[in-house]
Amino acid sequence: MNLTASVKTHWTRLKKWFSHKVLRTPEESNQQNYKGKLISEDSAFSVLESYRTIRTNIQYTGLLTSAAVIGVTSAMPNEGKSLSCSNLAISFAMSGKKVLIMDCDLRNPSQYIAFEVENGTGLSEYLSGQTEEAKPCATFRENLDLLLTGKRPPNPTELLSSEKMKALLASLREQYDVIFLDLPPVGMMSDAAAMADRTDGYVLVVESGESETPNLDRAIELLSNVGAKILGLVLNNVSQKNGHYGYGRYGRYGRYGRYGRYGRYGRYARYGAAPERGEEKKAENGEVKNVGKKSGKKKKGKR
Repeated sequence: MNLTASVKTHWTRLKKWFSHKVLRTPEESNQQNYKGKLISEDSAFSVLESYRTIRTNIQYTGLLTSAAVIGVTSAMPNEGKSLSCSNLAISFAMSGKKVLIMDCDLRNPSQYIAFEVENGTGLSEYLSGQTEEAKPCATFRENLDLLLTGKRPPNPTELLSSEKMKALLASLREQYDVIFLDLPPVGMMSDAAAMADRTDGYVLVVESGESETPNLDRAIELLSNVGAKILGLVLNNVSQKNGHYGYGRYGRYGRYGRYGRYGRYGRYARYGAAPERGEEKKAENGEVKNVGKKSGKKKKGKR
């Protein structure tokens, strides 16, 4: 691969290249294998914090004043957009929001694999008139439901852009706080762009070290051409070992930890103001051992 044409792992560089905000960088994940990849209260702190930060950034867009419909897509396949969609939805559900995932990748559904349910009757049957109801199923996560794709239809774009789909989303907005749409890659299919007037914004997932900038530029252009609001980019599959972002050097709070326990001034609290920095050093060296107490013998210290 031409590395000069690929997205680097450094998220600040990605921010510099693109005007859209980089929401966060989840830890390394394999988008093809969902086992053990869905977040929970027991997940690693860095992973949970990454998705919490994305959640907070989305909340600050002002979309969640009412029920929001958020599309999750990528420029090309296999960039981890479905797993990112699942974990974003779980993160919102963990915060107490009532959340729905709609698997709108009618050609290549994967949410039923992630949540280990059978892909039975779903969205495609409802939109094509084969069933009268699109009924979400409960997942094993509290506050989180899933609307499956159903059978693969011959005309996915037409179904997703239909008036019936628009009416369905309007109805679901009354039942949920947040609705996440797992959409096909915008650089490969027109489905994601066709949903622009039905969504409040898009999250674009980018795979670190793999996504090529021309493809990402094209994806942003396609969404912008239909008036879509891009909430930000999620840089996915970042190794904590190689990435310059992360919590590694802050996780222990390093040199700040000792101030958290007692503080530089804590032991002088009963004597009033703390000594100046130079005087404190003398005290530590033994020249003035008992600051603020009655006069006594001075200990000999180093000179």
